[in-house]
Amino acid sequence: MDRMSDVCCPKCHAMLPAERSVCRCGFEIAWLSQSRPHFRNALAQSRPIQLHLEVRWADGVAAVSGLPDEPLKLPLIGETLWVEPKGNGRFLVRLGNANRETSTPAKFTASGAAISLWQQAWNDDTAGAPRFAANPATILSPRSLASAPEWAIGRSADCDMQLADDRVALRHAVIARQAEDGPYWLADHATAEGTFVNRRRILACELQGGDLIQIGPFAWIFSHDGYLVPAPLLRGADIVATNLVRSRRLNIPNLHLLPGQFVAIAGESGAGKSTLLKALARLPGYAFGSLAIDGHDADRYPQRYRSALAYLSQDAFVHPELTPRQSLRFIAESRLGRQATQEAEGLFRSLEVPEERWNAKLEQLSGGEQQRVRIACELLARPRLALLDEPARGLDRVREIALMRLLRGLADRGCTVVLITHSLEQAALCDRMLFIERGEIRYDGKPVADTSEIPSKSSTQPVSKSEPPRTQAVDVGSLRAGAWAQTSVMIRREWALLFNGWPLRVLLPLLGIPAVFAIVLHLALQGSDNPPLLGFFAILSVVWMGASLSLMSIVGEREVFDHEQFLYLRISSYLGGKLTVLAGMATLQLWIFWSLLVLLRFAGGQPELRDYLFAGLALWLVHLAAVAHGLVLSALAGRSKVAANFLLPLLMIVQILFSVVVRDPQRLRDSLHLAYPSDGSDASLAAKVSLGTLSRHGDILLRSFAYDDPTPYAEVFASRRLNAAEWLLGITLAMVIAAYLLLAIQSRLRTRG
Repeated sequence: MDRMSDVCCPKCHAMLPAERSVCRCGFEIAWLSQSRPHFRNALAQSRPIQLHLEVRWADGVAAVSGLPDEPLKLPLIGETLWVEPKGNGRFLVRLGNANRETSTPAKFTASGAAISLWQQAWNDDTAGAPRFAANPATILSPRSLASAPEWAIGRSADCDMQLADDRVALRHAVIARQAEDGPYWLADHATAEGTFVNRRRILACELQGGDLIQIGPFAWIFSHDGYLVPAPLLRGADIVATNLVRSRRLNIPNLHLLPGQFVAIAGESGAGKSTLLKALARLPGYAFGSLAIDGHDADRYPQRYRSALAYLSQDAFVHPELTPRQSLRFIAESRLGRQATQEAEGLFRSLEVPEERWNAKLEQLSGGEQQRVRIACELLARPRLALLDEPARGLDRVREIALMRLLRGLADRGCTVVLITHSLEQAALCDRMLFIERGEIRYDGKPVADTSEIPSKSSTQPVSKSEPPRTQAVDVGSLRAGAWAQTSVMIRREWALLFNGWPLRVLLPLLGIPAVFAIVLHLALQGSDNPPLLGFFAILSVVWMGASLSLMSIVGEREVFDHEQFLYLRISSYLGGKLTVLAGMATLQLWIFWSLLVLLRFAGGQPELRDYLFAGLALWLVHLAAVAHGLVLSALAGRSKVAANFLLPLLMIVQILFSVVVRDPQRLRDSLHLAYPSDGSDASLAAKVSLGTLSRHGDILLRSFAYDDPTPYAEVFASRRLNAAEWLLGITLAMVIAAYLLLAIQSRLRTRG
């Protein structure tokens, strides 16, 4: 079929040239391909028209909509932008002393601001917009629209995007743009089933980042860079909270949140908004009152409730040294038990995280980009209930709007979304607003544009129930990844952290610190004729290095651990991953230190040791035990790095002062049997405390391999070699268990709060 040159508009009867995409009267938008007009039949169908006015400047954006036959007013700083209809599809735009008459669509610059004026054809009937599910078996990954100027969507095999479903027409819709850098437009082929954008039926409209597109049972999120991201259905949560009462902070007798509801919590600072959100999340210390999800007690099965939950706090709960791609991959595997690369990329595109930033460290991203990555990490689990504490914090105006559209789409897909906001403009996009004042709900109803519209007395309006899902929902919020799978993920995450921060995490502990200890120890005892003293100080050096290696391993990422452990992470898997990587690091560190010390002794002509290999093994056992000690100190310090740095010297003081060798210097030259008497021969407190120190058992083990004992007690001492090794292994195991118990007890105490 040859390309048609014109189409008659049924409203003003003007002929629409082929190169135009909109009639002068703005009645309908018609996309014309190179071969045929797609919407000739659609032009004969009347649709309500909305006129949209948008102003963008360097640090913000403002917009207003209305009927095309009525004036539009947009107040700006110091002046007002007016749009007045002039008839025949033309409008007069006035800003200050500047006037401009134009038709739609139009884009121009005035007073340093970019002004856009366009019309959209809407169908106000939203009852036909179902709750939907994009079929993952049909659409496996985000689809880029940039490869072609026009994409045909339908059931026909010759469509660019074929959707095999009877609820989709043969040629259902088209996405196109007129210029390479122009906006994308979506238009419906006048189908009986309809095409929906943000749950509103459209004939044609310009797509914005974050828009939710719905065709039959399929749905996508449109990203600003021209990608369609599949949007699977979510099973929303029916939440009933009662007796959320905390002295002087919160007093809410009952609260009911429905599946698919988008709820904004507003109010002044200190009104109790965050307390309410934390109580709904059952955060440690905030699990007061009672909460039921789908009629089941959330506190009775806390892990099932948490696995259905996405909670965005104001803490930095994503590793700053990981890249966004790594963060989402590790979270998906440890929380969901599977890879989710395509879903992660789709979330990044939906949240407008630039693709060139996906492989940059999180600490190198801007504050707004970091916030979007954190939101993506929470939404990756396909939550049934999303609780967000000021999610738009740190975002510019444009991305704030895109985020709110994404959350709106998340609620339309079935998820129950609750967010804290200080902006009534954000709340306007929600279904329901809770205005909190002095811990009580002063207003519960539809969003208002100004606080003056809120009644002075408590007001609660009936909330209509959301439409139940019409398709089979994805089962989420029941399980988490297994213990071994989480341990494997933690090991790989630790290696990724080492690789990303290798100058400080690898070179310094593996080369710098061992070299300094070996050189200083050799120089300090170079002329000494007391080899056992060298061995004793080697033990102390190894204890210091090992404890330092793991000292910041938990306290340095405590906010990340607390968040992950609350939602899905097992403490055993977390410690297992830490210990595996730290054991490997400790082994390399120890043998580098010992090799350098031995080489320096040979070069300096110092007395030779009896058995270098087994002496190194003795130091290795001490080193592993010291790493376990460092984990305990790191867990004990909580979130205070200052406390951790204070605890390490205390550990070394115990190792030195409660060593029998140092307590009685006269015994330094005696046999090891006299220096370390058997358990029953010395009943002093110092001797009993020394049984728990690494310096005692490590020194016994080291000197049994390294030096000859000329005293008659050599055979007795040799029999204690195995006992010393058992003590070191026992202390290591005890410290690992102590670290686990500390983390578990701290979590329990925070929960009881």
